[in-house]
Amino acid sequence: MIILFLQLALIFFIGKTYFELADYHKKNEWLYAFLGIITYYLGGNIFGLIVYLFLDAMGSSLIHTNGPLPATMTIIAGLIICWSLYKYLHTKWKSNKAPENSDILDDDII
Repeated sequence: MIILFLQLALIFFIGKTYFELADYHKKNEWLYAFLGIITYYLGGNIFGLIVYLFLDAMGSSLIHTNGPLPATMTIIAGLIICWSLYKYLHTKWKSNKAPENSDILDDDII
């Protein structure tokens, strides 16, 4: 039950963080808020699938573990993937921003 509440709080804060990032860079806020949430889920699920396939190939009995460890691992993996996308978008949009005090030749026309 605690993990469910943790995931709901994470979804809210991930969406809010991506929303504010997109708003600051004048992009579509809701699109990037949903993109952040989808990235969180896909990152965790893909990581869980890879771990499952690896453990199955090794013949481990840990595959059938139903405790908090697999859920915690997928939360951490989802956060890492989500954070990576956030940093990528932030640096990409930051580098595309035009400088405010630039010496444009036709500055008086604009």
